[in-house]
Amino acid sequence: MTCSSSNYMHSEIFSRAIQLYAEKHLDFEKELAQYSSFGYVYASPQCIIIAVQQEDCWFIQFAIGEGYMRRFLELMPFELPYVAWERGLKSGKKVRVKLSTLRRHL
Repeated sequence: MTCSSSNYMHSEIFSRAIQLYAEKHLDFEKELAQYSSFGYVYASPQCIIIAVQQEDCWFIQFAIGEGYMRRFLELMPFELPYVAWERGLKSGKKVRVKLSTLRRHL
């Protein structure tokens, strides 16, 4: 599922995402295109969320901006028992939380 608009491609939030990826010698726009084909992408002037289903879990590949986790919980295409993410871009430090626990804390 993709919820995005080319109008956001020139926003401050996209500029920040591109810069973060560039610092790691990665291409944000390439990854965005890949996940748009087989994952979930949400983009607004306030936040960007890139996620993919991995078995019983939504793995948030990348997220930036204000309130992105609440927004993802509101808009995820369907519920899965867990949500996971990596602390820091491509850091290898993964976190996996029960969806019910995450909802209680947000």
